[in-house]
Amino acid sequence: MKGTFAAIFLALVVSVFCWEFPGHPGTDCPTTLKIMSEDPEHRWMLPKCQDDGTFTPMQCYPGTTACMCVAADGSPLTLPGFVNVTACDCFTEYYKMWLKDEHSPVLPRCADDGTFKPLQCNKAEGVCWCVDKTGRVLTKPSKDTKSC
Repeated sequence: MKGTFAAIFLALVVSVFCWEFPGHPGTDCPTTLKIMSEDPEHRWMLPKCQDDGTFTPMQCYPGTTACMCVAADGSPLTLPGFVNVTACDCFTEYYKMWLKDEHSPVLPRCADDGTFKPLQCNKAEGVCWCVDKTGRVLTKPSKDTKSC
């Protein structure tokens, strides 16, 4: 149920915000930055770009602590200022895996702040393992692991 909710939420967020922030379908980050900087209505949050032309995962409102996570193509992964996002690793990994297989039994479990929840599981195999906040595996997968 949580996976279905997350998938629906992600689809809604992408469809509602993709025209506004920060990505324009088929447009790289530097081009989007140029377009948005020339339009006063879109200067509220100019995207930050990576050297390879993709979007920096964490995008923040200038002068505030309100940030959001975006995919490399600029698709929003979280709503701006909705939660106190401190990292985007888990949301990014979830999005990449969800694009490959939205019904994957091993979609990562993310904390509200964008870090990985300590307990991760493979529902199909019935095993779980512990990870740190960055997703680095700390224990081997086991049917006996119920908490971290």
